[in-house]
Amino acid sequence: MKAYYLLILLLIGCISEPIEVIEEKEAYTCTGSTYVPTGVVLGDILVPENKGVGLNTELWEDKIIPYYLDARWYDSPYLQDIYKVMDHLETLGFTFIPIELFDEKYPDYIYVKYAGFGYSYIGKKGGEQQIYLPTSYNNGAFAHEFGHVVGLGHTHNTPSSSEWLKFYPENMIEENKSFFEPWSSYDNTNRLYNSCEYLDYYDINSVMNYGSTAYSKNGEYTMTLKDGTPFNTVDFFSEGDNLTILRMYDYWEQTKNK
Repeated sequence: MKAYYLLILLLIGCISEPIEVIEEKEAYTCTGSTYVPTGVVLGDILVPENKGVGLNTELWEDKIIPYYLDARWYDSPYLQDIYKVMDHLETLGFTFIPIELFDEKYPDYIYVKYAGFGYSYIGKKGGEQQIYLPTSYNNGAFAHEFGHVVGLGHTHNTPSSSEWLKFYPENMIEENKSFFEPWSSYDNTNRLYNSCEYLDYYDINSVMNYGSTAYSKNGEYTMTLKDGTPFNTVDFFSEGDNLTILRMYDYWEQTKNK
């Protein structure tokens, strides 16, 4: 019964006017998609079998995302932080629909898992799609993983990252060095929508960034801006994240059937 009332409150509280879609650039620069075996890559990105890391086929049609919450979230003090992320994405035109498992009306949906870590697929995988959220409070992790769900990759993995960032491989944990590679270091011909360059600047405030000491073996920087300026992980979506999401979906709508 508690879960029922929480869902009703969610539906009431999430109703808001979508913000105006900003006019897109005349052209975007895109790279090929990436293909790796099933597993986890780049730190927290789940890879479906026989598909690339990114969006080989689709985003979420009409920005509708059915979801099922692991029942344990309803007793978590951080449930409202999940709703906060959904609320924000609804201002960008998304609609989150709470469902029960095996609802034939919604064959494609996300299953928000109660976990000790954060992992997610990028974009819409099809069928049941898990998103793992850490059980301890970390609002940045919640927004980051939902960013993957709607189609965002890591800011520091974009093809032009080396133009903006300086990397320090000597400070990286050896087995984690691949987490800093650009999307274009993988080889596949399928289009990866979220590797398009939707901004003409590096968004240091993106929730999709790792911080400057991420995966450091000695506490020293693993990446900074070109001038040596470090940056931290942030708690929530930036204006650049918002703009990227809007432009990405606009671009996908124009090209998905071509």
